[in-house]
This record gives sequence, structure tokens and C-alpha cells, in this order.
Amino acid sequence: MRHIFAAIALAMPEIAAASIPVSIAVKVASPDIETEARMLALVQLLSSHDNFLLSTSNIARGAALQCLETPDIDRCARTLVRGTSNPARTPSVLVLATPAGGDKVAIRCIGSGKVPPVHARQHVTLDLKRALFGSLHQRKTLRRAAVDCIWSAGAEDDSVIKRN
Repeated sequence: MRHIFAAIALAMPEIAAASIPVSIAVKVASPDIETEARMLALVQLLSSHDNFLLSTSNIARGAALQCLETPDIDRCARTLVRGTSNPARTPSVLVLATPAGGDKVAIRCIGSGKVPPVHARQHVTLDLKRALFGSLHQRKTLRRAAVDCIWSAGAEDDSVIKRN
């Protein structure tokens, strides 16, 4: 069976390449450790469903949390993202998650800023409990918003991900 897939990949490389998810170095940080753990669980789940290949980020958690205490959170976070060293064609994304009441979390997905951000996609509030365990419709809608947030921030790098 693997030989069939290998033959298809050789005969039609564009199809084989289309199935490989884009690598994104994602760092999740939150002042609330439970919120951080649940947000990280969602990011890992999204990666396991091939929305992107989760790569390790070398952004320090402490430095990311310090950005939440500055007047211009996004500027501070972009400085951290630009200072990362990733393999070529691997954009960095910093996901800052803050509790927003109940199971809701306000998330900011921040990229390098080489391309202007899309705040409507990159600053969203999600119900993490419903994103992880809600009805099929709730899970799809909330997970799509989280993927859009991460992808849009990754597209700020403009090396791999292109916005539509």
C-alpha cells in the first residue's frame, strides 16, 4: 500500500507537497497557568489535525509575559518574535492568552510584523472548553478561529504562508 502512495507522490509531486502541513514555531504564554495549559492543548490538537506542523519556539515564557504588562503589547511581542532563530521557512508565532471570564480566553496571535497584521483574525476570544469538548459545530467554529489566528500571525512573516 505504501508503494502506491510513493508512486503517486513521484508522479504528481504537487499533490504530495500539498498534503504536508506548514511548519510554524508557536509559543503559548498566559499569566494563568491553567489557561496556558488549555490553550497549549488546543494548539497541539490543531497541529495533530494537520492544520500546521508545530515546531518548538525559543521565545522565553517570562519575556512573553512581560509583554502583557507593557502599554504596547503587540510591539513588545513582535520584538520577541523577530528575535527568534528558526529553521528557514518556519515562521514564529507568539500566542498570548488571557482569561476573559468563565471558560473564555482572549488570545492574541502575534507574528513578525513584516506584513501588517489582521487584528480581526489575530485578536479573538474563544471558549476553550467548547473548542475542545463542545458540539461538532462549536468545535469546528472555534477551532477554525484559532487556526485563522495562528495562520494570520504566521503570514506576517510572508516567507511561507500567504493570506487570502
